[in-house]
Amino acid sequence: MKANVFEIACAIADDEWVRSARLRSDPESEPVFDCFYGFVQVSAHNRDLFIPRPLRISVADLACSLALRLDEGYLGADSTLEARYRQGDDALEIKFQIAGEAVRVTANHSSSQIIETDRDACKGGILRFLEDFAAQLVMRVPEPFEWKDLAVLKRYGPPV
Repeated sequence: MKANVFEIACAIADDEWVRSARLRSDPESEPVFDCFYGFVQVSAHNRDLFIPRPLRISVADLACSLALRLDEGYLGADSTLEARYRQGDDALEIKFQIAGEAVRVTANHSSSQIIETDRDACKGGILRFLEDFAAQLVMRVPEPFEWKDLAVLKRYGPPV
């Protein structure tokens, strides 16, 4: 299979960055579930997972979940695992299934469709998403990786 472009794009409004950053000082807040809401679209080979528009979810929740999967070796050369992202409230599930070099991405949302790419493109797209989100965190939130739930993203962020 040819390498397909794979992308996870997100857009978080400025006021959401501010709201979420304020919760940094609240020990009861759960940033992964309750912060950094934005619109997310997953695409492969110019085909979107969510149609007709991106979904509004916690970008931090998605990023932390994907970072954990990569840290566990998902999408590595020997990986035959199925990985799932389950939204904090369990309303949304995105499933990544490997079959040889192909990766099929599906979601349980009513407006989703199946998209496919290859293993390298999928891993590259996830890494770009994690690096971009971690860079935004560093720019917009004081000491974001000191926030326990966001610590998993530290290795994907710029040197601080």
